[in-house]
Amino acid sequence: MSKRSYNPPGLADRVERVINANGLGRKEFGDRIGASRQRVNNWLNGTNGVPIDIAVRIKSEFGITLDWLYTGDASFVPLSKARSLGLTESEPPKK
Repeated sequence: MSKRSYNPPGLADRVERVINANGLGRKEFGDRIGASRQRVNNWLNGTNGVPIDIAVRIKSEFGITLDWLYTGDASFVPLSKARSLGLTESEPPKK
């Protein structure tokens, strides 16, 4: 069974925010979620989307929501996490 990924607009920017907010390099981020640095690079340059199983790991490891990761809707991101990501209120999904 192949793993499916989804690459909506703004996904790379949100992944990069998670990396930066946690003071990590791409390799360290990948190590924490079980992905290679090259795979992380592919997400950040838009070559590939983030598969849902990896998105769930990002959610669990870094305390963000899948809604925010995939759409930019920060409605349910905990306030302390939203502040560390530089979010002051919900960001509408990017089109």
